[in-house]
Amino acid sequence: MFATIHADHNFMAKNIGFQNSAGAIKHQAVALLVQCDQAVFYNCQMDGYQDNLYSLSHCQFYRDCTILSTVDFIFAQGRKELKDASGFVLQNCVISGAQDYLPVKGRIKTYLGRPWEQFSRTLIMQSQLDDIIRPEGWMPWNLNMYLDTLWYAEFGNRGPGTGRRPDQ
Repeated sequence: MFATIHADHNFMAKNIGFQNSAGAIKHQAVALLVQCDQAVFYNCQMDGYQDNLYSLSHCQFYRDCTILSTVDFIFAQGRKELKDASGFVLQNCVISGAQDYLPVKGRIKTYLGRPWEQFSRTLIMQSQLDDIIRPEGWMPWNLNMYLDTLWYAEFGNRGPGTGRRPDQ
């Protein structure tokens, strides 16, 4: 099931799963697209192939969620204006590989995500990052595009996928 959450504001999902089973043949396979301000996801699971969780815009909070993917886990936050009061937070989540990815994890580079817009803002904190995540954590978009304007932070994460990034 692929889901698009589009509401003005104040959406909450609890104890539910979102899955896109299109896999590598269909390439980008978003499981959950969220376009809602003040969206909260609690104890939910997102399963997809590439760009699994597409956090399009506004403020979104994910707590105790599991995100299983293959290439990019988070199609990260589409903040277009510097003064836009928006961002994306994952707290106490598990980020790991999908079952079909685990046998080939050494051959395909996997990242937490990459910037989608110029002022993208994302925080992953107190979460479990499995060993499938590259030591760099985040992948630049189109060479160095947006690297001087985005804000990505990781704080207090655990697991072998945390690498040695300086902002943890």
